[in-house]
Amino acid sequence: CGLNLSTYQKYQQHLNRKNPCRPKNFTQAPIGNLATAPVLVQNITPTQNPAPSPEGDLISFDENPQTLQPREQSVPAVDLGIGSSLANKTILIYKNISNGFEFYNGKRKWYGVKEDFRALSNKYYFIKTDLKETVIEVYKRFIKESEAIAEKTKGQVDMQKSGCYTLTSLKLFRETTLVPKRSEKVDEKENTWLNLATTGALVFAERYEGEAIQYDINSMYVFEMLKKEVSWPIASGIYTHYDLECAKENGLK
Repeated sequence: CGLNLSTYQKYQQHLNRKNPCRPKNFTQAPIGNLATAPVLVQNITPTQNPAPSPEGDLISFDENPQTLQPREQSVPAVDLGIGSSLANKTILIYKNISNGFEFYNGKRKWYGVKEDFRALSNKYYFIKTDLKETVIEVYKRFIKESEAIAEKTKGQVDMQKSGCYTLTSLKLFRETTLVPKRSEKVDEKENTWLNLATTGALVFAERYEGEAIQYDINSMYVFEMLKKEVSWPIASGIYTHYDLECAKENGLK
């Protein structure tokens, strides 16, 4: 409005009065005469030599030589025979490298990451190699050793169908053992005792001085029976706490 006021307080009072004045040289255009502002369009220069689009399943990291094939293009189907003697698996050699793993199955070599092992486990036995040998060298050596063992055992031991030395030994033990194939069922009383025998950690203790007995809890019957991976035959225990005669009747000394 062009009015000069001496203090800021008077200036605020002047602006906040009932009929405030308009700023100087301010004119309001009629609503009907408003013109639409022109929209400016910027010319976009097309990118020269754009990067090629990826085709197919690319290798997961840049260190892979371009001469090698990429990772498996599809996830292997779930094998319903996994974990049994019907599982038709083959050998897969792998090696730790920077940012991933190198795989070789005797026909092709490719690179992958840690997450690939889960899908590949449905169709392969994994054989690890060290840094001194290549995956191809390890594969040839493993095939030569497995064929020699199969010839000596007249086909009873075939590492190409059972995997590494550890898995082959376990498979041979399960097939040749004379004990029952399945463990006996635990009755209701023993099941209750097993559950009550492991109801938690120590919650009470008192000071004591005198003779003590040391034992290894990992060797105890309760600890072994509660393991999820227990698969060997274990018969039901015989309770001998009634009296000495009960123990003698069961052939115990």
